[in-house]
This record gives sequence, structure tokens and C-alpha cells, in this order.
Amino acid sequence: MTARKQGQPTTSEVMEALDHVMDPEIPVVSVIGMGLIRDVSVTDDGVTVQLTPTFSG
Repeated sequence: MTARKQGQPTTSEVMEALDHVMDPEIPVVSVIGMGLIRDVSVTDDGVTVQLTPTFSG
């Protein structure tokens, strides 16, 4: 297990924050509630969030 840097968020903390981000097309549901978040990765370089957009094209 790798030690976290001070101030570096955990994956759970990022997911919690994303639960407060509303979907721009349906602003009463979060991006978590819509199932748009595919993966969250926290590394020494930062945070990467993979999501599925709700539109195509």
C-alpha cells in the first residue's frame, strides 16, 4: 500500500464530491446518481475521472 500525500484526496472523497455535481441535462440528479462515472483514479500526479457522456456526436 502506498502512503497518501498530505492533502491528497481518497477515491471515496472524490466520489463524495462528485455526488454533489449535478448532471447538466437533468440538474436534479448527480453525475453519480445518473451512473455517468466509470472510474476514479487517484495518483501522485492528480485525479483522473472517466465518465460516460449523456450525449453522442
